[in-house]
Amino acid sequence: MASGCNRLQLQASHSSPLNRRDVITIALLILTVLVTKWSILPTPYHWDEMGAYFEPARWLSARSLWDMLPGRHPAELFFGHPPLLYLLSAALFKLFNATPLVAHAVAIFFASLGVLYTYLLGRFLVSFRVGLGGAILLFSFPLYFAQSGMLLGDIPITALGVMAVYYRVLGKSFVYTFCATLMVLTKETSILLVLILILVETVQVLKGGKRWQLLLSHLMPVLALTIFFVMQKIYTGSFLPNPFFQHDSLVTLVPGRLLWKGAFACYWAFFAQWRFLLTGTIIVACIRMHWRPPDFFLLFAGISLAYVLAFTCIYFLPRYMLLVAPFVSLAAAASLNFMFTDSRKYFLGLALPVVLAVAIPPYKQSGFDSFETTMQYLDVIGANKSAAYFLENNHAGKTVLASWPLMSVLADPGFGYVKKPVTVTTDVNACWDLIAVSPQGDQKMVNSLRQVIAEHHLTLLRAFTNNGKVVEIYQWQKKGQQKGKIGC
Repeated sequence: MASGCNRLQLQASHSSPLNRRDVITIALLILTVLVTKWSILPTPYHWDEMGAYFEPARWLSARSLWDMLPGRHPAELFFGHPPLLYLLSAALFKLFNATPLVAHAVAIFFASLGVLYTYLLGRFLVSFRVGLGGAILLFSFPLYFAQSGMLLGDIPITALGVMAVYYRVLGKSFVYTFCATLMVLTKETSILLVLILILVETVQVLKGGKRWQLLLSHLMPVLALTIFFVMQKIYTGSFLPNPFFQHDSLVTLVPGRLLWKGAFACYWAFFAQWRFLLTGTIIVACIRMHWRPPDFFLLFAGISLAYVLAFTCIYFLPRYMLLVAPFVSLAAAASLNFMFTDSRKYFLGLALPVVLAVAIPPYKQSGFDSFETTMQYLDVIGANKSAAYFLENNHAGKTVLASWPLMSVLADPGFGYVKKPVTVTTDVNACWDLIAVSPQGDQKMVNSLRQVIAEHHLTLLRAFTNNGKVVEIYQWQKKGQQKGKIGC
């Protein structure tokens, strides 16, 4: 492995300037992201990006941008998250209108940054081909590829996280501080990356390997997030005013639950979607190195394991593990580089997980899920869009009893599914004409609607299917039969 791979620079160091090959590679990487994600721009919003990010950002765009501060907006509007992504989206909505095209352009921009800086970090630590290999592995990871087109917080903090690490190892403390501060003000869980860097550098200080003054560059991101949470506590009475945690626990301490969640987090960090091939490659390389890997392997392992341990205890979704993806990808590319000096063998080894990730369809095609971990989420959007078009154009004026997210899909044209609002309700005791239900929705609400359908012997009017994803529309059996249960 290249000599540069055998040390981790967390202070000023020499970095060769970008040459023509680097510029061409960077241009091709960004072009690849843009070309492959271009069709996503006008796509309607999906699940959490609809309610947790777009809707609050649209609200902010219609007001003063200063209303992003705690105390100037409804307590639970931003779900307890720091305001930076909402601020950026709202500012763009003010300039260009609140449309999916603008929102998804933000996601694609950050996805491009993540791929670009993964390349730059690998190039600096090892070599050109490790940087290129790491960038390819990252973007071909189905979870990263799917999330690259959605307005959510995880792709932005992934990009800002790898940027922060790059500028830290490059010795550019001011730029690191700027990136890390933006990162923690985008999503609070990214502070863990800063804490790992503090831990690593503190150990180096204690060993006499660096000056303690360099630790001061970590102060701003920690202070910025602390101030945000203190303000949130003062103005809302809670550090994390997230409505979701009113009925679901944020922290889990039950031993059996901890084991399951730890395995689930570990699965998405190291094994899911063919990533076990990357993990296996890293392990084999470490064995061949006699368990004396380069220092940056240890840093990347520390970041990855810290996130696995954190999400063992706190609420977890697969996309939350995206922040570790660039580091796992780079460690795998560096491991291949160590084992295969021949470029043809290196790129053949690189091609295996890429081809499998791209060519092999996911095993799950139907049932309860948001399907946001792969491009199957477009199938859910397609089924919802067909059902929305049918109800809007054939049953205007009727009230639809629906579960989430169908209730939002039908009620708000801003989400990209309907041109005019469809009257919806989620109250089974209200007056309603039709029921719209999908397994790809809130499970508790879906189950309650299924019970209503069975109790009233409703008949299936239409079913809209798309690669296993389905939306069903039910109506009363007889014309003129009593509508709803109460108040009709």
